Amino acid sequence: MSQSGAVSSTGGMLEEIIGFIGRSSGLKASYNSSVVEISQLSDKRILALFLSDLETVLLREDQDGKPFLQLNLRGNKKILLTDQLIGFKPKQTIGLDLKKLPRVVTTPDLISVLEAVEEALSSPDCLTPETEMLKKAYFSIVLGAESIGFNMSAERQWVTRLMASVKMKSA
Repeated sequence: MSQSGAVSSTGGMLEEIIGFIGRSSGLKASYNSSVVEISQLSDKRILALFLSDLETVLLREDQDGKPFLQLNLRGNKKILLTDQLIGFKPKQTIGLDLKKLPRVVTTPDLISVLEAVEEALSSPDCLTPETEMLKKAYFSIVLGAESIGFNMSAERQWVTRLMASVKMKSA
């Protein structure tokens, strides 16, 4: 890696990504000359990362001194690879204050948001502003995941089915 910590040649970026994932405990990779498939072991998600989309790879450290890779992609997108997870920015949705969400989220975060939605929906007055905000947060994470290449169709179906059952219950 160069003095600035940035790698921008395709071969160098691929080498840096594969090396980092090889040292991680929660990610696995397979690759060819054009794409790296990154498997996140915690939820079995696979992200196809096209090398042609990569602009730079930066080795960085978090507040605790743990290393992570920042992958800068075309279109001003960023992916963070940590020892265990693939991080990304949530997407803005109408009516959601992004400041109420972490700047970087992961697909396992959806489970805690979905649990909070289910809990809110189980109360007698289930269609509250809090429930709407949780639903928007959920979709913000789903959209962020889709924007970097995750397939989130199952997660879209979960919340659609959940909301349909609530409407039936309240009718």
